[in-house]
Amino acid sequence: MTAGLRLAPADDAAEWADIGYTRISDDRTGVAASPARQRKAITELAASEGRTIHHWYEDLSKSAYRPGVVRPAFDAALEACAERPVRRLWVMHDDRLMRQGDEDDLPRLIRAVAPAKITIRCVEASDLKLWQAEGKMSALVRNAVNSYETVRKHERVMNATEDRARKGRFPGGQRRFGYKQRDTRVVRHQDDAGVITERERPSGPLVLVKAEAEAIADGYRMIATGSTLYAVTKDWQDRGLTGPTGAEFTPVAVRDVLLRAANAGISTYKGEPRGPGDWPRIVDPDTYAAVKAILTDPSRRRGRGKPVTTLLAGVLRCGKCGGPVNGGYRGAREDGTPRLNYRCRSGHVSRARDPLDAAITEALIGHLREQAASLHRPRKAQAPAVARAVEQVAELRGKIEGFQAAASDADDPADLLAILRGLRAKLAAAEARIVKAAGTPASHKMVSSGDVQAAWFAAGTDERRTVISEQVERIVLGAPGRPYVEVFWRGED
Repeated sequence: MTAGLRLAPADDAAEWADIGYTRISDDRTGVAASPARQRKAITELAASEGRTIHHWYEDLSKSAYRPGVVRPAFDAALEACAERPVRRLWVMHDDRLMRQGDEDDLPRLIRAVAPAKITIRCVEASDLKLWQAEGKMSALVRNAVNSYETVRKHERVMNATEDRARKGRFPGGQRRFGYKQRDTRVVRHQDDAGVITERERPSGPLVLVKAEAEAIADGYRMIATGSTLYAVTKDWQDRGLTGPTGAEFTPVAVRDVLLRAANAGISTYKGEPRGPGDWPRIVDPDTYAAVKAILTDPSRRRGRGKPVTTLLAGVLRCGKCGGPVNGGYRGAREDGTPRLNYRCRSGHVSRARDPLDAAITEALIGHLREQAASLHRPRKAQAPAVARAVEQVAELRGKIEGFQAAASDADDPADLLAILRGLRAKLAAAEARIVKAAGTPASHKMVSSGDVQAAWFAAGTDERRTVISEQVERIVLGAPGRPYVEVFWRGED
């Protein structure tokens, strides 16, 4: 038998002689209007030539540009070409078959249609005969041109987006919490049957959503005065607020909202500021920069998920192994209540929780009274310095990760390890500048109340922990036989 020759009953040959393939990259309407138009145009052209298409293959929301997207209908069409007596594969345009930038599509297509000399019939382009050298060359050229046009379109879109950012205009897309577009416009759509439907879409400049904007402003105020993301999240939930899509707020989502530069009236492109935006701001840029420094500083990050209920977890260290000492349980009392303690993960140290909390509380209240004059809120003039220090911390951490990877592969890592020590010293200095410039807002709030002790016991656990993180670098618990407790205050040598 000649290669590629397929024998089939006459009825089967007539049924499979012509097959059609349609695809749309993004079916946003859910009604597959574009594939329907493709099918109509293909059917009309085939009918004009006395052809009837009995088998259709259709892929919805299958990108032409994004790599790695599987097209089940495309695979099935190629399988039919290889196994059935297909003579013509009908498409709207060859770019429906060969995706831009995909180097595998054309070879697969050639392997499927060339042996049986199946013609690819295009409504909006010339036909392709991929068993001929000219046909293969034409397909290669057309695929390259399609790819070029797609990339150029992407570049134009990105350039237009950047230009809008430079001009301070709303970039579009999903509604941002705190804002909405002022106007609406009517969008009309006509389906293949000629039926016209209308729907309203947001349009015009951005305006504030009062309740949401007030919540955002209060969120900045709470973080700047020592509250946690969990406290802000609970406040927003208590107000009955949800995200633009109706999702309930989580600490991670709240953090994302507060880190949004648009809240300070700053227009950005790919995360970089491009100038003032043409929308009303919710918070002043200096407060935004100070809160951003607090939220992005790794040494001050806290409360993004489940709230911590123990007072000292995070600052306690084991005097023997140096590891963290966290909250735990040590059996039960006679009345059945649990005995709470702090315990080293390796079991070196264990302390009853209540007496240790009371001792550290007494020491901290005394420390706040002694240091009252030096405690301050973030000053607006310091906000740019805080932002620069945060950027430097991120840069140094990236360098350290790179040198650590290099040191692990080096035959003689001594020189690299010396560089790492220098980078870590710079990192510690940069983090110290953040802590100093960002201020001690929670401590200042407690001291300025006039009665530090009363303010401490009136505060919740998260606010107390914030004060501790501002004032205490670490607390070391001695191992058995040396039951000391040593507090290392921030700013002390």
